[in-house]
Amino acid sequence: MSLFDRFRSSPATDADGVRGTAQVVTVSVHHGDSVNQTCEMQLVISAPGVAPLASEFSGTVKRKVWPMPGALLPIVVDPANPVDYRILWDQVVLAKDAARAKAEGVAALRRGEPVDVGLLFGEVFLSGANVQVVGDISRLTEDEKSGLRMFAVDHTISRLERLAALRDGGAITEAEFETQKAKVLD
Repeated sequence: MSLFDRFRSSPATDADGVRGTAQVVTVSVHHGDSVNQTCEMQLVISAPGVAPLASEFSGTVKRKVWPMPGALLPIVVDPANPVDYRILWDQVVLAKDAARAKAEGVAALRRGEPVDVGLLFGEVFLSGANVQVVGDISRLTEDEKSGLRMFAVDHTISRLERLAALRDGGAITEAEFETQKAKVLD
């Protein structure tokens, strides 16, 4: 173990942990024009072989990848110590691209077109009942694929709750709610 290993607070490589996701529950607001700022988030850590865990993150984040609530961030987590994780910032979709996709989803919904409800909530890594992997899917192990499928099932419930909140808040009509609910459950 080198001197720097003693100060490292997260897995250095994929070999030190397993790939998973960190769902952003809350995130601080980016202020001003600076490129880097301290970002504070409440996350739910999920990975194959790791029980979901609430975690708090505070660290420097670039403005271009500043996450939105609901986003799923790729991570490497130590299964023996799930509070020991590293966000793979170089694999996060740019904030402007995620925001554009979300806006396009809302516009399509209002036009009455079929839309992936995942676009409405800034969820970059999961879509519908299927998992969309950003990057090379051949690199995922069977355990990682299984963990993502389990997460997608749990995720369906939260998507239905959010659809109901959109309906109750007047953002979508009852008919739009029923249409999207059918798609989520299909």
